[in-house]
Amino acid sequence: MKLRSSLSLVSAAVLAATLCGAARADSTYGYNTAGTGTVTATAHLGISVVVPKVVVLRVGTAGAAVDSLTYAARVTIPAAAATIDGATPGTAANSTAVTWDGTAPTLTVPTNTATAAAFAWTNGSAVAVNCSATAFAAGGPTLANITAAKGSGDTFVHPGGNLGACTSTASLTAGTLYTATWTYTLDATSASTWAAGAYSTTVTYTATGT
Repeated sequence: MKLRSSLSLVSAAVLAATLCGAARADSTYGYNTAGTGTVTATAHLGISVVVPKVVVLRVGTAGAAVDSLTYAARVTIPAAAATIDGATPGTAANSTAVTWDGTAPTLTVPTNTATAAAFAWTNGSAVAVNCSATAFAAGGPTLANITAAKGSGDTFVHPGGNLGACTSTASLTAGTLYTATWTYTLDATSASTWAAGAYSTTVTYTATGT
């Protein structure tokens, strides 16, 4: 009696295991006892393709180094047209004779444009580019004095017309390469009011989206 009971339990366990295995496998069968007609069996296989989401952004030359754009002001003392040029840093002089006519010296920026290459690409959706920068120290130019624009025919629009008004670009189209040469122009019309000093900041460009 005990042996028969044990065999029954083993048989039940084997049957349960077999049924559970069959439930986990996607296998079916069809039959027709008459041996004729159409018979059908179906099976399914799930397939997934995972594509990583990527966004790539470059401003300036390739690599980890941060490019710098430098604008050098020039002071001209009238009427002798003596000039002190910020483009030659590290030079100094004292008690140098000059024929000054008593009118205020002028400050100009002879080369007030500089350029940087810009590239962006993504395979994501709703990805846009923005920028931000810390304000210059007081007494000199402001971020709004530096405008930024793409060249004719370029596809990558700068995020904002000047560095003091950064705004997000329109969403980038997935799979499209955006390129541009951004031209940064320093408005130096008020340069004569700027206090002496070296004014610097770092502009951070960020491409982000869902």
